[in-house]
Amino acid sequence: MELHDWGTLAGLCAAGAASPGPSLVLVLGWAARAGRGAAVGAALGHGLGVGIYAAGAAAGLGAALAAAPVLAAAVQLAGALWLGRLAWGLMRPRASAGAAGPGAAGAAGGGPARAAREGFLLAFLNPKIAVFFLALFAPWSARAAGLGERLAMGLLAGCIDAGWYALVAVAAGGAALARALERHRARVDRAFGVLLLGVAVLGALAAVRGLGGG
Repeated sequence: MELHDWGTLAGLCAAGAASPGPSLVLVLGWAARAGRGAAVGAALGHGLGVGIYAAGAAAGLGAALAAAPVLAAAVQLAGALWLGRLAWGLMRPRASAGAAGPGAAGAAGGGPARAAREGFLLAFLNPKIAVFFLALFAPWSARAAGLGERLAMGLLAGCIDAGWYALVAVAAGGAALARALERHRARVDRAFGVLLLGVAVLGALAAVRGLGGG
């Protein structure tokens, strides 16, 4: 691959990462509940999950998932159920949340470590990412010299994804915004929970259709 190929690929990966979706909701939710550090953790975990799928797509995993729609749908259903669990955790009332102080919810649940785990699982339980990168990488797959270059394509995608959401985390974790979010934490949690629940329902419906079609 030539230098301009890498530049084009990086631009497409950046555009994909910047598209609004459940990942953005998760990172913003951690910024609201536990601050900048936890949100950056979620960003890095998500980037790792994306990088694994992107590297797998470049190496042929995406083709395998595309050829096994029942398996892909089963993983997607597991991801939808997991998102539903996250949504319920955000929407349920917590009597002590307001008195605990800024960042207490994240600290009690593991802070950046838990955020990173949730970011990773959000990406890893979405096999459509592998199929997306399979399609995205298709124009360059024939030009990739070998496994090393293909894995570099996955690394590029993962780093861009983590970098984008880390920027979002830093911006959302600013002091003024953090204070405003803290004052309205219960409403913010419920709003993010409703958004995640909607994504979970849509994902579950798509997965059920995939299982039925398989």
